[in-house]
Amino acid sequence: MSGLNKYFRITILILILTFAKVSFAQFDNNDTAKSYTLADTVIANEWMNKAKEFSDKAKYDSSNVYYKSAIDIYKHLAEKGSEKKFWEAIVYASNSVGWNLLMEGANDSALTSLTRTLDFGLSKLGKHNKEVAQSYNNIGTVYWYKGEYDKALEMHKISLNIKSNLFGENSLETSVNHVNIGLTYHKMGEYETALIHFQKALEITAPEYGENHRLVAANYNNIGNVYLFKGYYDKALEYQLKALSIRKNLLGENNPEVATSYNNIGLIYGSMGDYDKEIEFYQKSLSIRLQLFGENHPGVALVYGNIGIAYEYKQELDLALEYYNKALAIRLKVSGEEHPSAALLYNNMGDAYRSTKDFDKAFQ
Repeated sequence: MSGLNKYFRITILILILTFAKVSFAQFDNNDTAKSYTLADTVIANEWMNKAKEFSDKAKYDSSNVYYKSAIDIYKHLAEKGSEKKFWEAIVYASNSVGWNLLMEGANDSALTSLTRTLDFGLSKLGKHNKEVAQSYNNIGTVYWYKGEYDKALEMHKISLNIKSNLFGENSLETSVNHVNIGLTYHKMGEYETALIHFQKALEITAPEYGENHRLVAANYNNIGNVYLFKGYYDKALEYQLKALSIRKNLLGENNPEVATSYNNIGLIYGSMGDYDKEIEFYQKSLSIRLQLFGENHPGVALVYGNIGIAYEYKQELDLALEYYNKALAIRLKVSGEEHPSAALLYNNMGDAYRSTKDFDKAFQ
């Protein structure tokens, strides 16, 4: 086995909707003279804010209930007044519904939902609109999770082009696109290109938000992962610990972003040969994800697989196979046998069985 080649995936946070604001859905008292009522807009705004609160707490089903309630009101208002801001509100909320489905691990449902949202947005708003750009971005993220990186890159670049034209190349709105393009190049093995995009995102976000912000933490996380793959372990750990500190301070312990940091710190310790420390951080990540998502989630499968790898390096092969089997069962159920992570799990299991001299299973 050879270092990081054995790790079938690194969890890297993708920031799409978490930091979007609901400001477009706030209306002033002058609107009461039109065909909609202030009471309707107040209720819709309240549902949107509730939905975001639940999403931030990883309570995605509850979040979608509120988003869909807000969508119903906005559709009623849009059909009365046919105003752009109502159509934008519908697309924003629908993008959020699709994102929540993705966070639950329902990749195909998310893709269906987001594709429908994109078609709706194009018909009502045209291509050069910030919410339509967000739809392209989110669809790219779904393709990333499905392992279809060429399609992911295509969608993210379309989104970046729209936002650059609307807001300027160095605008905050483009920073998320640079993150996601960097993530995609990272998965394609083009680490230098990935690093360029991550550093560009950090250059945009850090002066605006300061050090203690989720976007800044995500950029530290992503830069740390590139240094990990380039073999610069001390620098990788420095950036990941920065990301972890910010996330715990802002979000508390039981949050998916904190779980991501624990997982990636575990990877660094594993690459440095400290397998006990590696497993310690994986278990922290696993505990959070099980609590938030339950057993059948891609993020849980990811950590099970990484724990299996650590035990294989420790030559504790029975434990390695136990965790590989857990990871594979979830992966097959959630993502199907064609997902790249399934193939890598099969390869890792074959290595473990060969080490146990069980050659029949090794070559199955």
